[in-house]
Amino acid sequence: MSLETLLDAAKPIRQKLRSSGNPESTNVETRLDVSARHVAAARLGAELFDSPSALGVLADGATVQTGALLMVFGSGQTSIDLCATALLRWLGDLPHAGREHDFEDLRRKVLDGRISLTKGEQQWFDAVATSTTGGELTDLRHAIIHRVVRQDVRVVIGGAHSTTISPSTAAAGTEEANITLDRVATFVEDRWHDFWHGLRT
Repeated sequence: MSLETLLDAAKPIRQKLRSSGNPESTNVETRLDVSARHVAAARLGAELFDSPSALGVLADGATVQTGALLMVFGSGQTSIDLCATALLRWLGDLPHAGREHDFEDLRRKVLDGRISLTKGEQQWFDAVATSTTGGELTDLRHAIIHRVVRQDVRVVIGGAHSTTISPSTAAAGTEEANITLDRVATFVEDRWHDFWHGLRT
């Protein structure tokens, strides 16, 4: 889904944010824009991984696939973290010492009972926190982010029987890997829509 389509879908929510009177509405809206860009990046990553030769004149297939993995799992998780910090700011829970909140901060506050969510917000939270794909997104992000440029990291994508892909020497994408990356990108897109439609306004 293109960035323009994502932002068009958010126009009604944006109008409600601006008229809400919430002092954090501008910051929340900014995070809406940035998170949409990361959602679009995750989708682009899934498409690039499936056809690394598309950028063959710029880089070899291994480099393209490495970038695609980072886009899907890194940008996907970042979009969710941005939604989490937007929600906490909306509720008046501002970050301290210049560090933005992320989804793990939100999870702790929800589980500790320090934050109460509406039904729509809770549905979004549960989908990210308890779903198989949400856990897969987090695990694979941790497996490659900040490590792939320094060492060879072997990541199994697509289930126990799929081909293992080494990001530093990425092999041609397997069908299982392509399906997994597409599923994760779709999960990120769906959660983005769920979040903004569930946000109390």
